[in-house]
Amino acid sequence: MDVKLESLIEKIQKEGVEQAEQKSNQIIKEAQQKGKEIIKKAQEEAEKTKEEAKKEAEKFQKNAESSLEQAARNVILSVKEKLTFIFDAILKKELKKTLTPELMAKMLENIVVKWAEGKSKSLEVLVNHDDKEKIEELLLLRFKEEAKKEIEIKSSGSFAKGFQIGIKGEDTHYDFSDEGITEALSVFLNPAISDLISVKKNG
Repeated sequence: MDVKLESLIEKIQKEGVEQAEQKSNQIIKEAQQKGKEIIKKAQEEAEKTKEEAKKEAEKFQKNAESSLEQAARNVILSVKEKLTFIFDAILKKELKKTLTPELMAKMLENIVVKWAEGKSKSLEVLVNHDDKEKIEELLLLRFKEEAKKEIEIKSSGSFAKGFQIGIKGEDTHYDFSDEGITEALSVFLNPAISDLISVKKNG
């Protein structure tokens, strides 16, 4: 009887230990699996965060470069605008000194002589108020009465120096005013200023 009881106790203990070991092994295995999953997820999250940080850095760099390029363009445009303004002011100042009534009368004399060859229509000239009387006087000295038939001089307040000339009764005029000459020269001046800025920028 005692032998059977002892044997039974041993059997129970053995089965209990085996079950405990199995349970323990299962718990360890599950813990290891869970640990691997946690590590894998952490690595994926880290990689994702790294990629997002890289994209943000690239985006920031691109925006910064774009802002710098725009700022550089703005500076160049501002410099070009100021240079054009300065050159325009210099041109107008020089034209004001150059376009004297005597020079304009000489220019008009040449135009009238060329125009009179085979043409019957008269010319109309617009000049500044201050120069009108002197130009009329100079032209009359050169052409006398013929000047009255060939050319009519009118005053205009739309420009400071020079003149505009066209066929009498028509709206189209050739512009030899300070404004017109400056505008015409600006067509050549602007590319030259752009080239100058470009050379300075690249140099």
